[in-house]
Amino acid sequence: MFPTKAQRITEYDASLYSLQRAADRRGYAIDDDDLWKEMNQMVTDYQFGKVRHGPQFRNKFFTLRRTLGKRMGY
Repeated sequence: MFPTKAQRITEYDASLYSLQRAADRRGYAIDDDDLWKEMNQMVTDYQFGKVRHGPQFRNKFFTLRRTLGKRMGY
């Protein structure tokens, strides 16, 4: 069975929260990072129906997450 939109948003929110906690542990100012802002905007746009979820959305989100993690030293 495919996840619902609400379940996907919960998954993305958990990913963002995890990344934010990691940044706090490292002392990284994540709120000032453009990739962080873009990731949050992506999830917000999906939540309010401005963009659709699909492979491109998922790949972009996790590519941004990986890149931001590398910036933080992970």
